[in-house]
Amino acid sequence: MVSPDSPPGSSPPTGGEEQTFDLSPPMFSESGGSKPLPSFTNLEVYLANPNLSSVSEIHYSTSPGVWQTYGGEGIRISPGTTIEAFVASTDPANWNNSQHVIETYDAIHVPLVIGLAFSKHAYTYCEMGGTMIPGIYPPNVVSSGTAALLNRNAIPSEYLNSSSFSINQILPNGEVPVVLDADFAGPIAISLASFGGGSAAAFEVAARSHVSGILDSKTVQATVRIEPTILPPPIIAPSSPPSGDDDDSPNTPGNWISIDLDTALGNTPDGAKIYYTLDGSDPGVDSGGGPTSPTAVLYSGAFSATPSLSAPVKARVYGPSGYEHWFVVSELSVFDWGLGPGIGFALSASLSAPTLAIDVTATAAPVISGTGVDLTARFPNVATVNGQSIDLHAQILSQTTNKTNTFWHDADLGDFVFQFLEGETGEVRSATVRWTFYESGSNNPVSLGDISLTIDDLDHGDSRHESLESSDISSFTLNDPTNLTTQIVASNVSVASAGGVEQNPGEPEAAVRLAIQNASFTIIYHVTFGTADRSAFHHDGSGTFSFTNPTTTPVPNPLSRIYYTYQFDNTTDSPVPMQFNDRAPSGFRWDSTYAPFVPNAAFDVEISYADSDYEAEASLVVPPGGATMTLRTLLSNTTGAIENEATVTPTVESGFAPLTATTTIPID
Repeated sequence: MVSPDSPPGSSPPTGGEEQTFDLSPPMFSESGGSKPLPSFTNLEVYLANPNLSSVSEIHYSTSPGVWQTYGGEGIRISPGTTIEAFVASTDPANWNNSQHVIETYDAIHVPLVIGLAFSKHAYTYCEMGGTMIPGIYPPNVVSSGTAALLNRNAIPSEYLNSSSFSINQILPNGEVPVVLDADFAGPIAISLASFGGGSAAAFEVAARSHVSGILDSKTVQATVRIEPTILPPPIIAPSSPPSGDDDDSPNTPGNWISIDLDTALGNTPDGAKIYYTLDGSDPGVDSGGGPTSPTAVLYSGAFSATPSLSAPVKARVYGPSGYEHWFVVSELSVFDWGLGPGIGFALSASLSAPTLAIDVTATAAPVISGTGVDLTARFPNVATVNGQSIDLHAQILSQTTNKTNTFWHDADLGDFVFQFLEGETGEVRSATVRWTFYESGSNNPVSLGDISLTIDDLDHGDSRHESLESSDISSFTLNDPTNLTTQIVASNVSVASAGGVEQNPGEPEAAVRLAIQNASFTIIYHVTFGTADRSAFHHDGSGTFSFTNPTTTPVPNPLSRIYYTYQFDNTTDSPVPMQFNDRAPSGFRWDSTYAPFVPNAAFDVEISYADSDYEAEASLVVPPGGATMTLRTLLSNTTGAIENEATVTPTVESGFAPLTATTTIPID
């Protein structure tokens, strides 16, 4: 633009002087205004003098009050640069200075765009660095998430440096720059301390601009939640008196009981506590992860169980002090002496064979509480096992948006339903839901054996595309033919709708049946919305859904071991499978159960299929009295069978004697 201001040293003509002429203002090779930031890369402006060089020269300034004589050089331009220029007369008797031209070069500001990500939406105590008791599987510790610049291609290379911007983690007491690598990404530390005493840890980062032309980013937030670890039940067994105990009666070796943590798999934390009762009550679970029974005792070492003890020993494992909320209290272990004149015995075996199937049905609307990632639903009275009513609890662990999701029950079908709401065309949504079976009216988790959940009507049409995944299933069943695709990676199974087909409820081609064998299991649901604005996943646990040609695929899982309990008929020496109390989560030990004693009987534990290196281990505690007991384990697969046996004849002096037979079978 042109300014009438005169430069220093210029003087307009007066009325008594001869007539003079105004010089024309200089011309700019690049006009000012707002320009894309990348255009400032190596941007230079040249000035041209439209007048006779013999009577004029260009003067310019890029700093107020500082003038230079232009010599034909390119003037380097950065965002925000202002050039003021005029043509100065070198013959003031005949020519006046030109008007001033001012051009300002502004960038179309580019906002910094950053992302914040963690490898998972929820982490375990072990992953956050909590100390675990060593087991088979080493701990997998996660130390950080990642903050990164996402739009580096929109920013000129000269601005890609720490002088131009920084990515800062926002903390309660200020901001701390993140150390960035060559890809402009850096770690955001995460540990147990990040969660404090809560169930979630919130993180905030923002990019801060230090130069003109680029803008601060929006503040990016991420919330990571606790993924509670299910504690393995304690191992209750006969024990020897502590060293130095000289009380001969009634504390014979077999009358002492020890309760130990099951540390085989490395999923038990250092500092885990055992509470037990001797009056037959359940130690229980309160809202803070501690016991509820007023008679619960913190276990500190082996104790004597006299013949007058008539109630079973019951025990649970609880999380370390201060970290109880990181764990799900173990299922109940029960040790029942089956008292009589030395006629009790226990037999428990670790097997990978099917258990008794139990139907679960949504009989009433769930009790809903919370919103977003705090949303929970509790379906009451979904099953009854051994007279105990069971509830099914659902909790959203994570979701990709803050839009509404919900749970409800289909009264006509008895289905449990999880549903995405407020969908928009092209929107991609995911939600991670943990389902847990509890004893009704408590937070005591309970496994039901084999549970089958059939999820049907998985669409892949114009309305939506639906899929799901889980690492907590032992097998899945599809129809043949099917419109679904599956993928197994390690123990994670993904099931996706395919073929561009709009399905209808009850069509077997769009259904998958998941075999669930744990007290708690997690399913991740995915949907890409089309014309519809909602997506519902129906779960049929009552067995009413049928396939025309079912095909079942087992899911490899080396931890998939369960513990069977057997009882024996008083009149025969043939083993009879009993209605066992529960099935523990994968890899966890279950309790022993006592039953009538049959002298000189042989006890068989048998498994008919093994798809990897499996070990069948059976153990029983033989009462004193001179009877010889034989225990056999048998494993078989397509290559044949392997059998092992152990025999013991306990005496009255030896007390209750342990007996174990172990068999291992290789992969087919």
